[in-house]
Amino acid sequence: MKKLLSIFLVLSMAVGLLMPSLSKVNAQKGGQSEQGTKTVTLHKLLLEKDDFDSWDFEDVQKKGYNGTQDLNAMKQLLSKNDLKEIPNVYFALQNGAGEWIDKQGQKVSSVDDAYGMLTSSSGADFDTSKLPAGKYKIVEVPEKSTYIGKKQEVLTSSKAVPVEITLPLVIEDGTVAHAHVYPKNTEDKPKVEKKIDGNKDKIDKTIGEKVPYTVKTTIPKDAKYKTLRWTDIMSKGLTYSKDLNISVTKGAYNNLEEGDYTKIEDNSGFTLEFTAQGFKKLEEAAKLGEVEFTIKYSAILNGEAIVNNPETNEISLIYNNNPGTKTEPKEVHPNNKEIKVTKNWAEGTPPEGVRVVYTLIEKESGKVVDSVVKIQNKKQDVDFNHTFKNLDASKTYKVIERISGYTPEYESTENGKLTIKNNKDKENPTPIKPKSPEVYTYGKKFVKTNDQEPSASEALAGAEFIVLNETKNKYLALKDVAEKSAERKAYEKAEEDYQKAIKEYNDLSKDKQQGAEGNQAKQKIEQEKIKRDEAFIKARTDFTWVNEKEKAIKYTSNKQGQFEVTGLAEGTYYLKEIKAPEGYALRSEEIPFRVDKDSYTGTGDIDYGTQKDGTDATQIKNKKVTIPQTGGIGTIIFTALGIVIMAASVYAMKRRRAKEV
Repeated sequence: MKKLLSIFLVLSMAVGLLMPSLSKVNAQKGGQSEQGTKTVTLHKLLLEKDDFDSWDFEDVQKKGYNGTQDLNAMKQLLSKNDLKEIPNVYFALQNGAGEWIDKQGQKVSSVDDAYGMLTSSSGADFDTSKLPAGKYKIVEVPEKSTYIGKKQEVLTSSKAVPVEITLPLVIEDGTVAHAHVYPKNTEDKPKVEKKIDGNKDKIDKTIGEKVPYTVKTTIPKDAKYKTLRWTDIMSKGLTYSKDLNISVTKGAYNNLEEGDYTKIEDNSGFTLEFTAQGFKKLEEAAKLGEVEFTIKYSAILNGEAIVNNPETNEISLIYNNNPGTKTEPKEVHPNNKEIKVTKNWAEGTPPEGVRVVYTLIEKESGKVVDSVVKIQNKKQDVDFNHTFKNLDASKTYKVIERISGYTPEYESTENGKLTIKNNKDKENPTPIKPKSPEVYTYGKKFVKTNDQEPSASEALAGAEFIVLNETKNKYLALKDVAEKSAERKAYEKAEEDYQKAIKEYNDLSKDKQQGAEGNQAKQKIEQEKIKRDEAFIKARTDFTWVNEKEKAIKYTSNKQGQFEVTGLAEGTYYLKEIKAPEGYALRSEEIPFRVDKDSYTGTGDIDYGTQKDGTDATQIKNKKVTIPQTGGIGTIIFTALGIVIMAASVYAMKRRRAKEV
């Protein structure tokens, strides 16, 4: 009996020693864990920044905060502090070694396969019943979180993150079956400030002048961004100079280099986006404090600028803790040397003020071939479809859309056709769009008439003028460029055709000028002038001031006597008449005029023809010639007659004196 009892005791001790090991093996094989903590509910709490900075987490831990309080304890905590529980923050499980694990505690290859979930407004319930006893981490995963604050903030600083727990959770009263833990965060968002030409919000420029911009972006402390993208879209009156420079002007960001970001530039603006390399540096720098980036670039005020209409470039900052969803542009082959882009809006119609840029890129070289900007305004609907023409049929292209607040979805149906659908971007906070500084250009209208008052005046066509600057020592001209644009060439051809039409009329005899042939020649002059003026508007992208009078731009009055000088910065200028209307005397003196915000629509003395009884233009009078002007056949006749009369007078005087003697 004693032997049997001894054997029984030995077996009991052996079983007791083996049970923990057997339990562990069973748990590792997916069996039911014997540790008694069945659930851990994670409540994500948000503090205001000041409260967060002053909250002493270590002090709370010393007083008993060890991640094992029950739900009632958490509610008491909420009632005493400026806290709130927030949803849409992603957490996932790791083992004590920092490896991602599944629900049974088995190691997995990535966070996407790990046991994880988004918090709800009442927390995230993790089933820990199948996890073997041991140490674990509940890790916040910013790139899978979708939380966005009321003012478009994202989560930044955190405390009690990751949550480190030991299963089972045990307190003095025993094992905690249903535990509650409370990691805490604060929220913030970047600050973006944009200025023009220093610290101005509004400036005026002459066409062809450079407009410098400065954009400062402040990244908050402890930011963990996975999306950081600036997009800039300029209105049609501005041409981007492709001279972007980004630098660190505040913070501990180490060695900003080109590998930290990518950029795509075209005539309408740019996209600047941080890479994984840049995010790694930024996160390290943000641990130590705010980081400020300064972006500097410029644009040229071009010929499409409209008088008194603000030209702007809209910059947007897209940011978030997750990388968001991206769709890759499709490769497109031209059809008949064209690629047609069709735009579809998920919401049916484009929102007011939306800006879209299509950038055409050659796939093989990565070179930007062309770009076009479309802007929806209040006055009229815009056709967001576009056709790129005169392409190389042997090459492959990509069309990249630049737009703020929408995600483009590219669909290529067949050669030469591309459809882009826009879906509202719900994964990122609303992009930050600082107020865009405004660039203005001004102008002045004129009417060429005889020397009568406006009410009885007669319009005069064919007068030619050039413009001088305020000191009268330079003339307004187009820049000499090494490679002239197609628009510039078209303007020069139109000017040549216009001057040719004038010559053809002048070569006619006086009788023919007054007949049907003369009328046809005059009509041709007017038609060529209209073409010349239209071509000039497209080509006037590069005004400059020159010393050579012969290079000056010529402004010519039409059959209503009208002409206008536009595209100038505020200031005083002078008109100099270089050709008078037929039958009228050339004005010898320069005519001063001023351009400002009111000069184009008022401050005149005659109606330009656009207003009823208006005075939006300045009248320039010419006197009718009563004697032939210098240089014509009439001058020779007049001079000869004068000589004959004088000779006759001298002869008569001599005869009278001879008789008196």
